[in-house]
Amino acid sequence: MQINSRREYNLDSLDFEDLPDSPIEAVEYWLAAANKQPDYNAFHLSTSNGDGRVSGRMVLLKGIEQGRLMFFTDYDSRKGQQINKNNRVAATFFWPALERQIRIEGTATRLSAGQSDAYFDSRPPESRAAAIASLQSQKAESRADLEQRYETMLKGNEQLERPARWGGYGIEPFYVEFWQGRPSRLNDRIVFEKSEGKWIRYRLEP
Repeated sequence: MQINSRREYNLDSLDFEDLPDSPIEAVEYWLAAANKQPDYNAFHLSTSNGDGRVSGRMVLLKGIEQGRLMFFTDYDSRKGQQINKNNRVAATFFWPALERQIRIEGTATRLSAGQSDAYFDSRPPESRAAAIASLQSQKAESRADLEQRYETMLKGNEQLERPARWGGYGIEPFYVEFWQGRPSRLNDRIVFEKSEGKWIRYRLEP
């Protein structure tokens, strides 16, 4: 199978002065510019277990606090189990309409129980019931069994409280790369990298 698909990138250029001096502020700046794009807060999260096997999936950014990018999941899911073994992760945002992407490498640690409770309680009852009913990444007996557990949780009288196996992670970056598409694939790449506790900036060739 051969894929014949090509378009030129020509919307914008990227240089050091186009970004704030802080990489986190720069991420927030580009997120704000992308907020009219569908699922602009979606990013690809890559995790790896102890023997180097890598897996990836799309997750949703739910906030940035104290320099960490926050997302929520089931701690017993595949990604949760892999983060428990190796908390170095990679995250990639991509906005095709803006011809932009951000690549992030960092360490993921669990958010506090209070932070996870606050986000869980802000979700609609249907989403809370789904998180409780679904044993994420576990083998399913049947779709009907899952839906029955969901309906039982949703219609039950008990309060839909966050289960201990569900909560948030914060990614603390040590590498952040901003990519802007340019004509002829001579793309712009500006990197922030933490070295000995300080951020340095440099340009990469495309």
